[in-house]
Amino acid sequence: KPLTKHDDYIKDSNVQLFAHNTMEGENGKCDINEGAAGTGIGGRILDMLGRQNYQTSANAVSGDNGLRGFAIDNNPIWSVPIQEPKELDKYSSVGPDMLDLVKNLNGVGDDGDSFIGGTWSLLTSQALFEYQKSLEYAELFEEYDMSHWPYKDDGSVEQDFRATAQYIKMRDVRKVNREVFVIRHTGFDSHSETVEEVNQLFLESNKALKKFADEMKNQNLWQNVVIVMGSDFG
Repeated sequence: KPLTKHDDYIKDSNVQLFAHNTMEGENGKCDINEGAAGTGIGGRILDMLGRQNYQTSANAVSGDNGLRGFAIDNNPIWSVPIQEPKELDKYSSVGPDMLDLVKNLNGVGDDGDSFIGGTWSLLTSQALFEYQKSLEYAELFEEYDMSHWPYKDDGSVEQDFRATAQYIKMRDVRKVNREVFVIRHTGFDSHSETVEEVNQLFLESNKALKKFADEMKNQNLWQNVVIVMGSDFG
């Protein structure tokens, strides 16, 4: 039923309404009754597409809310590089084979391994795999030119959309034909000068969306793109 902050919403709702972090999480889950606990709407969509033999990818640009799928489908969440990744200092005190050593140490575990140790190894191995993949993709950045939309190291939402557009441009080499990206645009929790600050944020969003739309049209993909916007501020 409709509720306001003046109602007993804690008693009458399954959700902690009016808490920004909770509402943001609920936006990503779209699962008010916890029918698929621990998953997000984007992850579930990709899982269903994967079961129909589509090649899918869950991509975290500036957030991963809603990308977690069903554990049985094992669809990883990829981090989209905003700029070309830098190579790790692999020439450590253990020698030039540091990455291989770390992967071997965190490879297949034993039945007696602890839950925490197993989780650590899994996440470490996944992070190194993603890192090496990002280096492979970085070599293709020049081939998939984006000089018409130059990179700026300003942390703006526009750069998040630029990175998304470039990642989409590389979809063939990534062997993907259906994917979901998550971009967060923060700063709306204003407690003073609200109108001026929110207007400025909307201008930033509009500018980024226009550039992204133009780029998708240049790639002949605009008709294949769906943009979903959600906000815990209503």
